[in-house]
Amino acid sequence: MWLGFPDVDPLGRPALAVFSSLEQSLGNRLLIADEWLSSELPIARARLIERVRNGHRIFCFGIGAGARAALFFGSVLRAERVITWAPSAAPGAGPLDAAAVAMAYDIASSPPPPHLTSSALTVHITSSSDTVDTDIALARSLRPAVGIRLDRIEGIPYSALEQALAQTNYLSRMIEAIDHGRPLPKPHHLQRSWLSAFAHQIALDPALSPSEEGGFALRGTLRNSSPKAFSIERFERDLIRVGARIISPGDDLTQPRSARFSFGSGALQADATLPFWLEVPREAVARGFEARVALVCEGRFWFDDHQFPNATLSVSADVLQKWSAK
Repeated sequence: MWLGFPDVDPLGRPALAVFSSLEQSLGNRLLIADEWLSSELPIARARLIERVRNGHRIFCFGIGAGARAALFFGSVLRAERVITWAPSAAPGAGPLDAAAVAMAYDIASSPPPPHLTSSALTVHITSSSDTVDTDIALARSLRPAVGIRLDRIEGIPYSALEQALAQTNYLSRMIEAIDHGRPLPKPHHLQRSWLSAFAHQIALDPALSPSEEGGFALRGTLRNSSPKAFSIERFERDLIRVGARIISPGDDLTQPRSARFSFGSGALQADATLPFWLEVPREAVARGFEARVALVCEGRFWFDDHQFPNATLSVSADVLQKWSAK
């Protein structure tokens, strides 16, 4: 039986995108263990033990906050194998700090039911590029009796990890290998595969136009340069948007203004284009501005150097004055 512990999305909900490709292959052997997100640890423990009562072999896996939960509940449930992705870099993971775990549930003095007799054999840890040291420290604090080994370091930031796994199906292939008793896939360059999965180009039209809101409309197109169509509805569900940072001279670069475009619905076919426009507030551009447009995930990464496709448009104050006079 496979227990998947979800991370939390920017709105505090279980982030379930990465589990969608596993439901078909694992069927009723997959349990999405989201009890830990909304329950006290002893209550979550009791509920999970009841749910896996008929499971003789238990495997736990999770990402981010869910990876912390997989490490902890993997001990509680005597999991045979625990797979974690960046277990330390997780918003909302405070309840699973080592001190809280020790107070909430003492495994030695309160053992699980007899049917959970196997001892954990293996812990797999994959770290993102910005979580390596804390991942290892956290794993050792939550699983002190188990030899901890870092399997891989992926060259992407934690904030992009869940979308990367969902787009490349790498977690699915790893679980399928374990499920069929085969060797794990060779170390996988998740960053390269993920970037090819996100092979989209953003083109900007350098001609702004006045908008109904009194500012300017920044217009452009999103081109799908991948050989496959991508689901716009899935992007909406994963809170992926086209966004722009609007930076004017003298602005605090740590607090740039931003605008968002929502995709809508349907799918963008290979080599097809989708027009979009972004509202640029007049007060943001009085001194001229630079707009940096990219695909972004709301609340997780914000137009930074995450190697998303992007485009930049610089407009001087003189040009804005001419446009305003038209």
